[in-house]
Amino acid sequence: MKLAAQANADEELQLVRDQWGVDKKQLIMQYMKFNEAESKAFWPVYDAYMKQHKTLVDSRIKMIKDYAKNYTKLTDAKAIELTNKVLDNDMAISKLQKDYFTKFSKAVTPLRASQYMQVEYYLQNTIKSMIQDEIPFIGELEKAKKDLKNQ
Repeated sequence: MKLAAQANADEELQLVRDQWGVDKKQLIMQYMKFNEAESKAFWPVYDAYMKQHKTLVDSRIKMIKDYAKNYTKLTDAKAIELTNKVLDNDMAISKLQKDYFTKFSKAVTPLRASQYMQVEYYLQNTIKSMIQDEIPFIGELEKAKKDLKNQ
């Protein structure tokens, strides 16, 4: 059951994030094929970006844990709270990306910064999709119980 998997969400998401940092950098290097000057200018900006991004990812992980903890007893108030936190987190990530796009553009070129942002969006959306696949939709558990009773 998806909800049972959420009991270990903290450990699983931590492992994904820890592994992601290494693999992501390797993927970016392979895709971007920076020359020496670009590499020297890009990576310090990237490291600063990832430091701030990690804080936002940590917040997202806390939200997922909170949802998993409250999933079976979700109230209107808790649903509002969690949804607003997710939306605020998404906006904070978008703002961070916009701010750093300017910094990446200065470090390399706007075209190369755009190439990087495409990779960034792809990788982030892939991870978000993988995580979303493990999170049950609101009401899913109740519907499954009802379906079992009606069989």
